[in-house]
Amino acid sequence: MSTYTQYLGNKKCCDLKGLGPKGPTGPTGPGGPIGPYGKTGPTGSPGSTGPTGSPGSTGPTGPNFYTNYTITQITALSGGSTYNIPALTSDANYYNVYQVDTTNGSITINLPLISSLDNSQKRIHYIVDNTGQLSVNNLIIVPSPPDTIGGQSSATIVVDYSSIQIMSNTIDKWLII
Repeated sequence: MSTYTQYLGNKKCCDLKGLGPKGPTGPTGPGGPIGPYGKTGPTGSPGSTGPTGSPGSTGPTGPNFYTNYTITQITALSGGSTYNIPALTSDANYYNVYQVDTTNGSITINLPLISSLDNSQKRIHYIVDNTGQLSVNNLIIVPSPPDTIGGQSSATIVVDYSSIQIMSNTIDKWLII
């Protein structure tokens, strides 16, 4: 007997009139196996924030060149003059800014030997023409040998009302900045 006949019995396909109502859906089968890392659990709530620490002490205020500088006037006497910038900042003739007046003659400024400077050989100086006479009477800046200024044994400033800023490299060169 064919499978078809076993299912329908003696009835023929055309003799089947109505089938009964559809049965309820069966339960869902079990899930597949858990992967190699397992399932991730729920995220926990964040812990409380710890107390803020006390603020540290305030450090000392550093020097501000724009408010804490010293300034002097160097005026050429008839026939020119020489001024020696001291190596120690405690020297009464030490200043940060030097204003030069070359109306009566050229001025030569001698720089100290960098290795003799206090403050770990750190130094910055500003030299300013405040009379507009450098084109007539020059300003000559001379470092102590073997130091150099801008890679040279001296620097001559000839532009009226100009200025030069120099800084030690803490070893053997005055840099023009």
